[in-house]
Amino acid sequence: MTDLIEKNRALAIRFLDAIATADQATLDRIVHPEATFWILGHGWFDHKTYMANVAQTIVTSTNRDIKVVGSTAEGERVALEVEGSFEFPGGKIYRNTYHHLFIVRDDQIVTVKEYMDTAAVAAAFSM
Repeated sequence: MTDLIEKNRALAIRFLDAIATADQATLDRIVHPEATFWILGHGWFDHKTYMANVAQTIVTSTNRDIKVVGSTAEGERVALEVEGSFEFPGGKIYRNTYHHLFIVRDDQIVTVKEYMDTAAVAAAFSM
């Protein structure tokens, strides 16, 4: 495994850790300003819109647990298998499993594709 691949893997994990701790300064540093994000069932978002969505959803939870359970990295691509559990005010709990594909260039994340169980999303967030 090359140092670059391990560096890219660590950067992708740091992104998830920053989401879990609501560390906006780290996210601003490691995500390229022109980064794009794709979420299953929602399509593509620019950096600003994605971060606003995170701030309005996951970051509003009172307890966030994000655990990487598997990873594969090759070149600029990092794939992470993730389990997430989030508790919101009022007691709502959202749990899901995810697959994230990160593209990393020049020490910054430039693309993220997020796959998850859409039924778990609907059950937790439907009105």
